[in-house]
Amino acid sequence: MKQRKGFIGHWRRIPVHEFGIVVLLLAGCASDRELLNSDRIRQSFGSYGISVLPSPDTLRRSSLYSLENGHPVTRTFAIVQFNEALSPREKAAIAAVHAQILAGASIGATFRQNHWSINKQNLYTGSISLANTEAEIARLMRLDAPGELAMHIYRFNINKESYSIDYATIIEVHHPQYLSVAELRSVYPLKPGATLSQQQLEHLRQLVLASP
Repeated sequence: MKQRKGFIGHWRRIPVHEFGIVVLLLAGCASDRELLNSDRIRQSFGSYGISVLPSPDTLRRSSLYSLENGHPVTRTFAIVQFNEALSPREKAAIAAVHAQILAGASIGATFRQNHWSINKQNLYTGSISLANTEAEIARLMRLDAPGELAMHIYRFNINKESYSIDYATIIEVHHPQYLSVAELRSVYPLKPGATLSQQQLEHLRQLVLASP
């Protein structure tokens, strides 16, 4: 961080033609400090909690919620597919944090508290159709009408010292009062090449809509 402080402290000396380069460098330093879902939900609704739902062994399904009249309303329904191909060295490096996450801790916040930096590789920003208001996700979000919900899929990468670990692929579906598709895309624009095949996308959609 000394380098970033140096840029800020000497900004008046930077030639105009170099300013764009400095802005990009500063943006790179700050990218890891983007708001987490936990931060954004708390700011939007005044409260935040997480509840881990019954899940198969290879997944973690959870409800990220706020309280409304004392009742939880899911603002983000998340499915985490853990990377099962980690090396023994990588597993050992994250064992303590991973145990906290399996016990119900927030993923991003817990890694940050343990001094890991975070990178999200966006794979899809779009929508999922919710036709059945009796589905689990509709009950958790307290929705009484069919509709399109914003859906975000990304690879969650963590970095510290000599480690760069693809920890999981994460699917997040957002309550319409929280994030629309347009808002989601403005927060997480896709880079060229960051796409899923239609078959992969449909498989991940079915994970969201299926009951455990």
